[in-house]
Amino acid sequence: TGVQTCALPILEHQAIKQAKLNMAFQIPHQNAQVERYAAIVLNALLGGYPLSKLFVNVREKASLAYYAQSGVSLATQTLTVQTGIKSTDLSRVIALVKAQIEAIQAGDFTDDELAQIIAYLTNSFESSLDSPRSIVERATVQALSNKVTEPAQWVAI
Repeated sequence: TGVQTCALPILEHQAIKQAKLNMAFQIPHQNAQVERYAAIVLNALLGGYPLSKLFVNVREKASLAYYAQSGVSLATQTLTVQTGIKSTDLSRVIALVKAQIEAIQAGDFTDDELAQIIAYLTNSFESSLDSPRSIVERATVQALSNKVTEPAQWVAI
């Protein structure tokens, strides 16, 4: 799954000591099942999992963020990154976030990390089956994509 950056950043300034850096990337896909699941795994590797690259490398190792996480929307084909930073670290954080995306695109993760993420995603999915919000989101994605994936199929993939 390719990740594309926006050409023009939108900056909003507020009189605060801590800053929030929110980034959005387009992850175009053709709604093919494999591409949709690749986007979900990409998100987990990047920042949607407790041991993600953003958490480990941006927050823990580089100490450049108070929090660092990502999210993916299959409906809008976007990957978002949210970080809490010092405003003086803006350019360093942007560069490090982009480096994490490039590392994932280059395959810089282990089979063990991938197995842990798949187990985490499977657990999360099974837990979400009773969540009204998750039910609505899944129904929306399925309606927009014209593809219905039963829970047993999702887990099997």
